Amino acid sequence: MKKTSRMGALLIALCLLIAGCMGGGGALQEYSISGIITDASGNGVAGVTVVLSGGSSKTATTGADGTWDADGLKGRVTVTPRKDGWYFDPPSRTVDRANDQVNFTAKKTEPGGTVTVKIQFDHSFPKAREQQQYEPSSATISPRATTRNLPVSDPTTPHVPGEFVVMMDPSLSREERVRILEESGYVVLDTLDVIAAHLVTPAGAMPASAVEEEHHLAALQEVSGIWSVDYNHKKSLRGIRVPNDPDYSELQWWHYDQIRLPQAWSVTTGSRDIRIAVLDTGIDRDHPDLLANLDLEYAQDFSGDGYIDDTDGHGTHVAGTIGAVSNNKRDVAGVMWEVTILPIKVFPDGEDTEADDWMIANGILYASGLLNQPDKPKNPKPVDIINMSLGGPSSRLEQTAVEEAYSAGVILVAAAGNDGEPFLEYPAAYPEVIAVGATGSGRISSGRWGLPQRAYYSNYGDVDMLMAPGGGAENHDDGYVWSTAIDGEVWGMAGTSQATPHVSGVIGLMLANGIPKSEVRDVLERTAMKIGHPNEYGHGLINAYWAVNAVENVYIMQGRRDGDQLIPVQQQSVRLPAQGSYTMNLSTGSWQLMAWVDVNNNGKLDAGDYYCETSTMEFDKGNKPWTATLKEWKN
Repeated sequence: MKKTSRMGALLIALCLLIAGCMGGGGALQEYSISGIITDASGNGVAGVTVVLSGGSSKTATTGADGTWDADGLKGRVTVTPRKDGWYFDPPSRTVDRANDQVNFTAKKTEPGGTVTVKIQFDHSFPKAREQQQYEPSSATISPRATTRNLPVSDPTTPHVPGEFVVMMDPSLSREERVRILEESGYVVLDTLDVIAAHLVTPAGAMPASAVEEEHHLAALQEVSGIWSVDYNHKKSLRGIRVPNDPDYSELQWWHYDQIRLPQAWSVTTGSRDIRIAVLDTGIDRDHPDLLANLDLEYAQDFSGDGYIDDTDGHGTHVAGTIGAVSNNKRDVAGVMWEVTILPIKVFPDGEDTEADDWMIANGILYASGLLNQPDKPKNPKPVDIINMSLGGPSSRLEQTAVEEAYSAGVILVAAAGNDGEPFLEYPAAYPEVIAVGATGSGRISSGRWGLPQRAYYSNYGDVDMLMAPGGGAENHDDGYVWSTAIDGEVWGMAGTSQATPHVSGVIGLMLANGIPKSEVRDVLERTAMKIGHPNEYGHGLINAYWAVNAVENVYIMQGRRDGDQLIPVQQQSVRLPAQGSYTMNLSTGSWQLMAWVDVNNNGKLDAGDYYCETSTMEFDKGNKPWTATLKEWKN
């Protein structure tokens, strides 16, 4: 065998690269294509619109002899002919270089009645198991607007004693606002200038009772220039820790299979250009399975501890689900293999640790690059996503911080809460935030799996929420989310805290694959798997594979299948989530009915698409009912 030195190989590669740049057929070079569209007798068909999509987007029209052409094309282009009352064989063709034989055969159709199609999906778990037919019921649906809104001035909700959050008129200067507060008998502990907010406490003795606190609350509300006053509420973490028992190791990957991540990874594994902030208990900055994906330069502490180190483990666990270093033959994988995680510590060390509204608002504004005042740290690299695996009562301060971050283009994701009740906690309940509930693994017994159910602890009751794997069951017997932990370890945990970073990570994959931020929520919601009533499951369980491909439509067709090519004579697209019944006109003749989700949008039926078909039937007049149950296609 002839051997080539490393230098020789490099020279060969360089020559090939130069040849490609000089006209060696590279996909970036412009090219032209042409063809003819004829009927079954070989006569040209005029007036056919030829749609070219993909690397170039153009249209052409056939002339009197059926010929057409297009130039100035780049990259891979899908060519699709269209004309009312006609169908084409093949229905489309894909080209990536000059070609003068892009031809089609056109055939006329005759009206032949209608079909009424009911669409449903047979999603199987953890990979290919049991059917779930979604049927709407008459149960009451609670929109987000009716989720429980805890009173902002309720003294019974947990809060920092003697501290009040004051929102003031932003037209006043900071100096003027501070002067008003000090003259009213209060000490300003901290300021968020971008939203005209101040954290204050009485200048005299600390309030000794709830009655005294309510007195201060009422007195502050009467001060000129103050728009609102609130307690400095506490927020809790939303995770349930379990020991790192080897018996759970066989379930380590169930949560990724459940949301179709292995398929999504074939499309993208992420990008370090995507920045995700984790507002939590800090980070194990030395964890070998996290270090390469952490931004420690701009990591920040707002808990008062003075350092970002995680002594609890919750924040490290959440960060690992989003972006543990993957494909490195150690520990666990993250939803994103490449990402930049910005740790922001908002929970101080200690047993039963809690963060307050002020800490969280600081974290949100800092992560968003909005904390631009001399006495605050500045983040010159705003994040794309903020993950908040925490929850508690609402507050005007937190809501304002959320609104500012959202207006700045940041995507916010938060845990629904672990009360097992029909309401969302905050910040998940704010309309700008993507709320996440938790499913269990769906494991029935050893080796047997069924449909994932809402985890017993997960809050629900909001049709706008999404579900993701959180793990756990009441008997702690059906799976936990495994991720990185402090001291370089791996732990199993369960909770809506663990579900939330799955969604944040999938959003990161979507952004890495070029989906605009403005479309993320719509794509997530329409592609989610319907596993139960929306009052309990919201839009459903996230589907990472469909989400990264921004799948939009189900195609209903009358025609025939020839291998991986679907040749329609009638076709109608139905926008996901495609719940309900749809009517389509038919043509006479012997045809199949087909329903198809082209997940990777490549124009052919292949593995991972969802599909169903009937046998060949005779179509004449009248209406035919059809229940189309789409299942994942296998080659």
